[in-house]
Amino acid sequence: MTGGPGWQLESLGRGVFLFRWLRGFYVSAFVVGDRAVTAIDPIYDAAAAAYRQAIAAATDRPLVRIVYSHDHRDHICGGRGLAGDAGCEVCAHEEAQARIARRGDADVLPPTRLVGAGDVIADGAARIELRDLGPNHTDSNLLFLMPTD
Repeated sequence: MTGGPGWQLESLGRGVFLFRWLRGFYVSAFVVGDRAVTAIDPIYDAAAAAYRQAIAAATDRPLVRIVYSHDHRDHICGGRGLAGDAGCEVCAHEEAQARIARRGDADVLPPTRLVGAGDVIADGAARIELRDLGPNHTDSNLLFLMPTD
């Protein structure tokens, strides 16, 4: 495990990494594919800056996609900071997109692609399979399956 001030990075294998913020209070995964990086949950601005450092510690491939696990602000407010100047595709459940729009969250990078159960985000051998387990923590929650062996 490696890290910096306030964060740690752990490799799970096959290009899947865990970014831990604030001693693991927040844990977000990212996947390094053949061409680029897909990150899950940018958390908030201060975490997003460290998240960018963690991705850079793992690879020099560009971040091209951010996926929101659900619509809660403590998971998604750092999108602009994580995406940087290049911008990113932002994927989210349709209910997350609707809630973000209804709230008028100006500090949240709006979703540009809707995803849901059965969708697969792939970059070469790197795959993120999406599941929707129905209403639980929220009705916009997505589950991610990422092979690591």
